[in-house]
Amino acid sequence: MQNQRKEQELLKKVELASAVYYCEKKKPYPNNETNEDYQMRRNRIEAERQNLELTEIRAKQGGLTEEAIREARDVGEAKGRRSVAEDMASGDYRIHCDSYYFTED
Repeated sequence: MQNQRKEQELLKKVELASAVYYCEKKKPYPNNETNEDYQMRRNRIEAERQNLELTEIRAKQGGLTEEAIREARDVGEAKGRRSVAEDMASGDYRIHCDSYYFTED
Protein backbone atom coordinates (compact mmCIF):
# COMPACT_ATOMS: atom_id res chain seq x y z
CA MET A 1 0.00 0.00 0.00
CA GLN A 2 2.77 2.41 0.97
CA ASN A 3 4.74 1.47 -2.16
CA GLN A 4 1.71 2.10 -4.39
CA ARG A 5 1.21 5.54 -2.88
CA LYS A 6 4.88 6.38 -3.45
CA GLU A 7 4.62 5.30 -7.09
CA GLN A 8 1.49 7.43 -7.58
CA GLU A 9 3.24 10.44 -6.08
CA LEU A 10 6.21 9.95 -8.39
CA LEU A 11 3.92 9.64 -11.42
CA LYS A 12 2.10 12.84 -10.44
CA LYS A 13 5.43 14.66 -10.12
CA VAL A 14 6.50 13.54 -13.61
CA GLU A 15 3.11 14.55 -15.00
CA LEU A 16 3.27 17.96 -13.34
CA ALA A 17 6.83 18.67 -14.48
CA SER A 18 5.88 17.66 -18.01
CA ALA A 19 2.77 19.87 -18.02
CA VAL A 20 4.73 22.91 -16.86
CA TYR A 21 7.53 22.31 -19.37
CA TYR A 22 5.27 21.87 -22.39
CA CYS A 23 3.11 24.81 -21.36
CA GLU A 24 6.17 27.06 -21.17
CA LYS A 25 7.54 25.67 -24.42
CA LYS A 26 4.32 26.15 -26.41
CA LYS A 27 3.22 29.45 -24.88
CA PRO A 28 3.12 32.21 -27.53
CA TYR A 29 5.10 35.37 -26.98
CA PRO A 30 4.67 38.82 -28.48
CA ASN A 31 6.50 39.82 -31.63
CA ASN A 32 7.89 42.87 -29.85
CA GLU A 33 9.74 40.76 -27.30
CA THR A 34 13.06 42.33 -26.30
CA ASN A 35 16.34 40.42 -26.35
CA GLU A 36 16.27 40.37 -22.55
CA ASP A 37 12.72 38.99 -22.50
CA TYR A 38 13.66 36.40 -25.09
CA GLN A 39 16.67 35.26 -23.05
CA MET A 40 14.59 35.07 -19.87
CA ARG A 41 12.00 32.95 -21.70
CA ARG A 42 14.68 30.61 -23.09
CA ASN A 43 16.23 30.27 -19.61
CA ARG A 44 12.81 29.48 -18.08
CA ILE A 45 12.12 26.81 -20.72
CA GLU A 46 15.57 25.27 -20.20
CA ALA A 47 15.08 25.25 -16.42
CA GLU A 48 11.73 23.47 -16.81
CA ARG A 49 13.30 20.95 -19.21
CA GLN A 50 16.04 20.19 -16.68
CA ASN A 51 13.45 19.89 -13.90
CA LEU A 52 11.51 17.38 -16.00
CA GLU A 53 14.67 15.34 -16.64
CA LEU A 54 15.57 15.29 -12.94
CA THR A 55 12.03 14.35 -11.98
CA GLU A 56 12.12 11.45 -14.44
CA ILE A 57 15.47 10.29 -13.04
CA ARG A 58 14.07 10.37 -9.49
CA ALA A 59 11.01 8.43 -10.64
CA LYS A 60 13.21 5.78 -12.25
CA GLN A 61 15.31 5.56 -9.08
CA GLY A 62 12.05 5.23 -7.15
CA GLY A 63 11.24 2.05 -9.05
CA LEU A 64 8.96 3.24 -11.84
CA THR A 65 9.26 1.61 -15.23
CA GLU A 66 10.22 3.51 -18.37
CA GLU A 67 6.75 2.87 -19.74
CA ALA A 68 5.01 4.32 -16.68
CA ILE A 69 7.26 7.39 -16.76
CA ARG A 70 6.64 7.86 -20.49
CA GLU A 71 2.86 7.61 -19.98
CA ALA A 72 2.96 10.17 -17.16
CA ARG A 73 5.07 12.46 -19.32
CA ASP A 74 2.61 12.12 -22.21
CA VAL A 75 -0.33 12.94 -19.94
CA GLY A 76 1.51 16.00 -18.64
CA GLU A 77 2.42 17.09 -22.15
CA ALA A 78 -1.22 16.87 -23.19
CA LYS A 79 -2.27 18.95 -20.17
CA GLY A 80 0.35 21.60 -20.94
CA ARG A 81 -0.57 21.86 -24.61
CA ARG A 82 -4.31 21.85 -23.82
CA SER A 83 -3.84 24.64 -21.31
CA VAL A 84 -2.16 26.86 -23.90
CA ALA A 85 -4.75 26.01 -26.57
CA GLU A 86 -7.72 26.67 -24.27
CA ASP A 87 -6.35 30.01 -23.11
CA MET A 88 -5.62 31.11 -26.66
CA ALA A 89 -9.06 29.98 -27.87
CA SER A 90 -10.69 32.03 -25.13
CA GLY A 91 -8.67 35.08 -26.17
CA ASP A 92 -6.63 35.07 -22.97
CA TYR A 93 -2.99 35.45 -23.92
CA ARG A 94 -1.82 35.82 -20.31
CA ILE A 95 -1.06 32.13 -20.06
CA HIS A 96 0.12 30.83 -16.70
CA CYS A 97 2.31 27.76 -16.59
CA ASP A 98 3.24 27.50 -12.93
CA SER A 99 2.74 24.22 -11.11
CA TYR A 100 -0.12 25.64 -9.02
CA TYR A 101 -2.28 25.91 -12.15
CA PHE A 102 -1.88 22.21 -12.98
CA THR A 103 -2.58 20.94 -9.45
CA GLU A 104 -6.13 22.31 -9.57
CA ASP A 105 -7.66 19.33 -11.44
